[in-house]
Amino acid sequence: MSPESVAIEDYLQRRSLELLLDGARWSVATFGHFFVIWLLVWTQSPAVGPTAPKIWAAALSLVLVFQALYASFWRPGRLRHLNAGGVSQSLRTFTISAWVVGACWATAGIVLFPPEHQELQLFLVFVMGGMSLAAVGTQHVYLPACYGS
Repeated sequence: MSPESVAIEDYLQRRSLELLLDGARWSVATFGHFFVIWLLVWTQSPAVGPTAPKIWAAALSLVLVFQALYASFWRPGRLRHLNAGGVSQSLRTFTISAWVVGACWATAGIVLFPPEHQELQLFLVFVMGGMSLAAVGTQHVYLPACYGS
């Protein structure tokens, strides 16, 4: 690989990391994510029971808090001091957290599925679809993270 190619790849990875972290910091989107999670718990719990939805929501909330804290730690000024290996490691860490968020949302289809309430089933499908689209909108800059979400 030529030095120019390496420099371009390093720039693209650094920029991708910056954009991913910007989307994961404490923001309206982050708090909106929490709102949707706990709205689902509130709407689905009467039909599926209170325990499993709360455990699901707590697990997903914990991962989102990790992402927000991780993103807040890596302020743009700090990212400038990372070498290419550090950027790759940070991208891997964020990607793993994105896959865990995706796995939590996948389990929502099982844990929050109310077998006898079609209106709640439809609501769950719409929310899961909307969250998938939101993930594509925020994580499209780095395909491994996007695929996980």
